[in-house]
Amino acid sequence: MHASGWSATRIVLQAASLVLMTHTFGVRAYGVLAGITSLYVTIAQFVGLGSGIALLRHLARNGETHARMSATRRAYLVSGLGAFVVAWPVSMLLLDHMMSATGMVCLAAAELIVAPSLMPYVFYYQAKERMMLSGAMQTLAPFARIGAVISALVLQVKDLSTYAVLHLSWLVAVVCIALQLARVRAREASPPYPMSHIVREGFPYMVSGATITASSELDKTILLKAQGSAVTGLYTAAYRIMQAATLPVNALILAATPRLFRASASDQGKLMRQLLAAVIAYSVIAASALALFSPLLHFVLGSNFRPSEPILRAFCFNVLTNSVRQLVTGRMTTVDMQRDRNFTELAGLGVSITLLFALTPHYGPLGAIFALAMSDISVIVIGTIRLAAAHKSSAPTP
Repeated sequence: MHASGWSATRIVLQAASLVLMTHTFGVRAYGVLAGITSLYVTIAQFVGLGSGIALLRHLARNGETHARMSATRRAYLVSGLGAFVVAWPVSMLLLDHMMSATGMVCLAAAELIVAPSLMPYVFYYQAKERMMLSGAMQTLAPFARIGAVISALVLQVKDLSTYAVLHLSWLVAVVCIALQLARVRAREASPPYPMSHIVREGFPYMVSGATITASSELDKTILLKAQGSAVTGLYTAAYRIMQAATLPVNALILAATPRLFRASASDQGKLMRQLLAAVIAYSVIAASALALFSPLLHFVLGSNFRPSEPILRAFCFNVLTNSVRQLVTGRMTTVDMQRDRNFTELAGLGVSITLLFALTPHYGPLGAIFALAMSDISVIVIGTIRLAAAHKSSAPTP
């Protein structure tokens, strides 16, 4: 099973998890869970401090160094613990009345410490172009999530705090087994690589990763505060389906990243044209499929989610904008324009946050959808302009 196969598996797991969660917890509880989890997922992008993509870049260009892999694992562990210490009290202050302290501790630990521990291996196998193993590592967290949901369904758990304990337990068990099986052993002795060095190299990559996730996840948290749990639940159900539709694009770009890092300028241009054609063609097909599927959504999620159907149709345009955004920003990284990418992603985040706070109190889900689309478009436009300027400046003068 290669990248596309694992991408399809994640789509199936995400869809099954969505269906089971909505039937198990209902609209309001699902909305609360979505808002809290989105906050932790956003903060989780700071875990690792960009060391994962720095590891990928190094391995793709310079070959294997076991010491760098060890330093990357330490960076994820230390930064994850630090993020947990900061994030849990902050979430208690912002959303304390929505879930118990125990539930928030479990969700925070799962998203900030346990799940990120898989990421060094995701990047390691991606750099080696062993996409089957990289995809398998990315699929373990969704697998643990659906295991927790099934356990909650079997045990007739309706309380979110108890579900959070199940979620953490499943994730710890799955991750421990995976890390034991995937442990990378040194082929030869090498001096330890300072964690501070790999963090310094990776920090610019962290900025873009954090801003991307903040742009796409904080909408649920802001909507939860502005419109309440019921509206957030309806919106998140439609959002997760749209997000699942873009997973194949993400898998395609991840699979191409090592080659783009190694390719010459002319080879990169040819590969990017092929990727752009594939991404646009797929996005149009996927968006059309979502529009056709939307009237059937209440049969799958339950009658309480009938209001999610027009929200899903409104998300169809975002499938295209989100997919093209991924491609443009991915290109900026592989041509060593990470600083420009960070500026571009920060501009997109500014657009997203400003519009979310301005529009969601009055327009609810439609305001959030418009904010996300405008964020994508701003990143695409700014990123394309900067790529074009860089290409023009690097072109030989006649």
